[in-house]
Amino acid sequence: MLEHKQQNRQQKQQQIPTLEIVSGEARASAITAVVPVILMAYGIMEMLQKIWGDAAPGRAVGLIGIFFGTCSCIAAELLKEKRKRTYGVTVLFAALVWLLAGIFPSIRGLQGFFRIVAERWSAARDGGTAAYTAIAGTGEIRSVTLLAAVLITDILWVLLKRKKHLFCGGAICFSGLLFPLLLNDFWPVPAAFLMAGNMGIWIGSKSHLQWKQNAVGLFAGTLLFLIPALLLPRTELAFFTQIRGAVKEEIHEFRYGTDSLPNGNLYQADMLQESEDEMLQVRSEQQKNLYLKGYVGGTYAQGVWEPLSGDAYRGESAGMLEWLSKRGFDPLTQAAAYYALCEKDKQPDGNRIQIENTGASRYYVYAPATLKKISSGGAEEKKDLFLKGKGLFGQKDYGMTEASSSRPAELTVADSWVENPKSSEQKIYCESEAVYRRFVYANYLAVDQKMYDKMQEVFWADDTSKTDGIYSALDRIRKVLENRVTYTETPGNIPENEDPISWFLDEAKEGNAMLYASTAVEALRAKGIPARYAEGYYLSESDAPDTKGVVSLTGKDAHAWVEIYFDGIGWLPADVTPGYYYNVAFLQKMVGSPESIQKNVALENNSLAAEQITGLENKRTTAAEAVLPVLRSISLFLLGVLAILVILLTVFVIVLETARIICLGPVEKEHQKERPAKRLRRTEKKIYQYLHLWELEAGLGWKTKETDAEVCRKFTDVEPGEYTRICHLIEKHVYGEVILTPYEERTLNYFLEKLMVPTPKCDWKMRLKLRYACLLHEKEKRF
Repeated sequence: MLEHKQQNRQQKQQQIPTLEIVSGEARASAITAVVPVILMAYGIMEMLQKIWGDAAPGRAVGLIGIFFGTCSCIAAELLKEKRKRTYGVTVLFAALVWLLAGIFPSIRGLQGFFRIVAERWSAARDGGTAAYTAIAGTGEIRSVTLLAAVLITDILWVLLKRKKHLFCGGAICFSGLLFPLLLNDFWPVPAAFLMAGNMGIWIGSKSHLQWKQNAVGLFAGTLLFLIPALLLPRTELAFFTQIRGAVKEEIHEFRYGTDSLPNGNLYQADMLQESEDEMLQVRSEQQKNLYLKGYVGGTYAQGVWEPLSGDAYRGESAGMLEWLSKRGFDPLTQAAAYYALCEKDKQPDGNRIQIENTGASRYYVYAPATLKKISSGGAEEKKDLFLKGKGLFGQKDYGMTEASSSRPAELTVADSWVENPKSSEQKIYCESEAVYRRFVYANYLAVDQKMYDKMQEVFWADDTSKTDGIYSALDRIRKVLENRVTYTETPGNIPENEDPISWFLDEAKEGNAMLYASTAVEALRAKGIPARYAEGYYLSESDAPDTKGVVSLTGKDAHAWVEIYFDGIGWLPADVTPGYYYNVAFLQKMVGSPESIQKNVALENNSLAAEQITGLENKRTTAAEAVLPVLRSISLFLLGVLAILVILLTVFVIVLETARIICLGPVEKEHQKERPAKRLRRTEKKIYQYLHLWELEAGLGWKTKETDAEVCRKFTDVEPGEYTRICHLIEKHVYGEVILTPYEERTLNYFLEKLMVPTPKCDWKMRLKLRYACLLHEKEKRF
């Protein structure tokens, strides 16, 4: 009789609650089993409504789909129970319903949905065009939404009925919270429903028999999540924006290293040449001035230069860069392509450059505006702005070729063939350049009214020049700045409520290259000359290479300059910072002198690696051009998700370790203060909990000899008969109601300690279970 009672108690302890509907009174628990699925399905459908935007079919369609999906799941479950079939009946029955619902949706409806998702993703990544162009009608959108609602409900039901339903629910909830953040948005109401459904799964896993209490708890929890979500403002919350920005910044720094450049933030202008560490090692065949650009800013707002937004590459400009690429026209190599189409005597000599990144950000591939091609190392174009290093951690070593004159850019004059092209290559170039030039003038002349008035007042109000050329404009800007402000490497702090450029011109009267270049860009734009801000490293002609032909550029060589668009030629660098440009007399002398470029002796004998037929000049097939951008986007998305998961996993481990320390500290002291009888019963419970953790079917008075042999086999430190001795001591206390002596209690504790230590052959999962078993025991004690 005693052994029979112990077996019944052991069987009750081994019951594992799931979401599965069983017969009898537990059938009423369908309320708390189904409701979490409905809540999470509705949360996902709310997210789809947000994605559809103005084309959303209405919430009623999603609710109808959820209703049919829920009915199919419940009907399949009851049919399975009645006929005692396998779990596959549920899947087949549910699949039949959503297949019937899916007869009417067309492929175009799905394509329309993917188009909208691609546009949202492209906008979040500040991209240009979407990958899909299909447009769905109202009826198609409704059909697809209905199908999605039924299918999502069935999938949730299948996933949440598994033994690891808590894990599946948490993963679905986490994915639902992560996806909007990746789209640079946050939707509080869908998030509230997802979290409420996840909480319902957790409540329902405790006890299905207490379904009324579970329903009340689920209702209260849903209100707890939903009410704050409804009260939150509909605009994006600064809190989530800051979190997303901080996470993105940490991931960027982990991948590419710390960037010592301010990246166009004029409030951090004092950082430009703050570092003295080595950044780049440059080997160049020709000894001349080189502007190795990284960051490029096209829009100035609130004291910060930002790249052109993705909106500039949509609308009338949608697909422009792809069209130009198919015609062999690339804004990042345009200047070199122009020189290649000139007559031989007007073409500058090609120059090979090898760069090793030793301390700068690996995100950028630092290259001159006159780049011809990347000969080694991977580079990815960021629109018409700059080159980004390929690879998980960017690029550290790369080679390139460029073709530029030793004369300053302001002396450059377009050749006559630009106005009257003769060869077919020249005609294609001029047609493509005209298209890109319209884009440049539409986007790189933007100046807000207040800044425009300021530039006109300072630079152009009393301008007596009779020419509107780039040379005369730069000359005018340099003279005004020379008379108005002074140069310093370490400008003072700029007040947050002041515009840096205005502060530089009117208050501080001193600044560094960032402020000089920014002022020049705005002044040129106010004059009607397209210009943009560039930042990177400056290699001076006077920087002599060492015996190996290497010039080391440090943080002191960081620089900011202007890139001006020369009609017919492309973007070329220009400087207005004192010490970085020639005076008028020297420039006039250069015009009348033949061009000559000094060769670096150490590089004359083919010391640079041979050029590879790779990089920006490669022509890909049409299929590759279509597939590679999609694969690249998917890879970046998966990489971002992986990085976030690593961060969350780290936080999770820290929380677990903290909770474990708390459990093993104060809780252990509380156990020592308990009455002996209660303490012994707790020790007994822990012993059998750990035996079950080791997958040993053990119970007091149940198969003691067999269990003793199994324990000895699994634990080398346990002696034969030791488990039997432990059982006798527990029976002495439980059934004999005898308080054990301190020695006997230490025997129990010593045996328990053996069960808590991992054996040499146990896997990592078992080691994790043993390490955090104390948390599970405390959780069971409280509930």
